[in-house]
Amino acid sequence: MNSPFPLWQRLRESKLPILLYGTGDGADKICSACADFGVQVAGFFASDGFVRKRLFRGQRVMSYTEVKEKYDDFIVLLAFGTSLPDLLDLMRGLAANHEFYAPDLPIVNNSPVFTAEFYEQHRKDFAEARNLFADRESRLLFDEVLAYKLSGKISYLERTITKEQLWQRLRPQNYRTCVDLGAYNGDTVLDMLHYCGGVEKIFAIEPDEKNFGKLVSYAENVSPCIVHAINAAVWDCEAVLPFAHNGNRSSRHQPSVGTVRGATLDSIICGEGVDFIKYDVEGAEERALLGSKNTIAAHSPDLLVAAYHRSDDLFRLPKLIHSLNPNYRLYLYRHDCLPGWDLNIVATETLPDLLLQ
Repeated sequence: MNSPFPLWQRLRESKLPILLYGTGDGADKICSACADFGVQVAGFFASDGFVRKRLFRGQRVMSYTEVKEKYDDFIVLLAFGTSLPDLLDLMRGLAANHEFYAPDLPIVNNSPVFTAEFYEQHRKDFAEARNLFADRESRLLFDEVLAYKLSGKISYLERTITKEQLWQRLRPQNYRTCVDLGAYNGDTVLDMLHYCGGVEKIFAIEPDEKNFGKLVSYAENVSPCIVHAINAAVWDCEAVLPFAHNGNRSSRHQPSVGTVRGATLDSIICGEGVDFIKYDVEGAEERALLGSKNTIAAHSPDLLVAAYHRSDDLFRLPKLIHSLNPNYRLYLYRHDCLPGWDLNIVATETLPDLLLQ
C-alpha cells in the first residue's frame, strides 16, 4: 500500500494549536503518546452542553464554542470512543470543519503504538496476513484500516456493517453449541439467543467478578438451562493470573491487586462439540486461541475474533488462525464506531453466498 502521511510526524511539524476533544482515560493515553512523540497539547474541550466547570491535567476544560472563539484555526484529536450515531455524526461534523484525527492507540498498555516505523518493521507480516483473507471486501477493509492507523484520518473508516448484517452472514441457524469468551454482562449471549434459533447450550466465560455477577443474574433470568456462566480468564494454560477487576469492558490481564483463574477453553469444555466461538478478551485473543487449539482441530467451529486491542493483532491473529486450521476462510468486518475499534475476523470452513458478493 502507499503509506499516507504519518500522524505523529504531522502533529510534530504543525504550527497549529492541538486540542483534545474529550477527557478521561483516553485523553491521558493520548497525552502520554504526545509527550513521547514530542507533540505539545494546547488544551482540552468538550461539546457544548456537556462541558462542566472542571479541570483536566490542571487546565480548565473548554466548550467547543470557547475553542472557536480563542483560536482562528486548530487541530482536533479525538480522545474517547463511541458507537452512538448522534456522537458519530457530531465527530464527522467536526472532521468536516477542522483538521481532525482519531489517534490509533492500542487498548492494551504493553502493545507498541502503531507508527510508520512499526508498519515498516512489519510490512511483510501485514502483506502475508492480507493475502489470507478470502474476499476483495475484506482486503479493501484491511488496507483502509492500515491507512487509518498510520494517518489517524477517520475518512478511512467508512466501510462498516451492522450487527444484524454480521449475524446474517454467520448463518447462525446452524449453531447448537456456542461459546462466548469475554461474555461481559451477557450482551453477546443475548445476541446468540436472538439470532441462533436452534442453540441448545452457550458457554459464557467472564473473568471480572462484577461483570460475572451481572452475567449470572442475566442467565438465571433469561435461560438458565442454556447459558452456562463460568468465572475464568481464557488462556493458553492453567494458571493464576494477575487481573484488573474494573467492573467494566476494560477489565483485563495486567499487574494489579487482583487475580483470576486462567484456563484453556479446551479444558473448560472437555472435548464437547462446539459450532461457534466469539473471542473478545481485551488483548488476550492470541492466548485464548492457543488454548482452543484442540477444540478448533476437532470441530472447526466458526470463529469471531476481535482484532483491535493490540497494534499487531491485524497480522498476528489471521496468521495464527490460519495455522490452527488452514481450511478456514477468513473475512474482516468492522462495526461503525470511532476510533477504529470493533474490527473482527470471521473464520469459517463454509462459504455463504453473501460472502462472495
